[in-house]
Amino acid sequence: MVLAHLQGRELLYETAALPSQVYTFKHALTREVAYGSLLPDRRRTLHRQIVEALEALYPDRLGESAERLAQHVLRGECGEAVLYCRQAGERARNCGASREAW
Repeated sequence: MVLAHLQGRELLYETAALPSQVYTFKHALTREVAYGSLLPDRRRTLHRQIVEALEALYPDRLGESAERLAQHVLRGECGEAVLYCRQAGERARNCGASREAW
């Protein structure tokens, strides 16, 4: 209901539908203002909850989301930061970097 209200006000739009819906702020400034209005403790709590939700919902696909998880564990100051940051770095290194580029 809240998401529909925000879509109606053209603050959010749906970027992906099924199987899992993804919403994005229409303007980056709106996102920054919304994020900046949260108290730091609340922000850390939300990032930790996001990590917990991703780990619970997609335990077999965590490697695919290493970059996103690394971002959330750092902002949430979670203990898994080293693990997910290392995985994100490995994915980045293997993704497009060729030996010739070094």
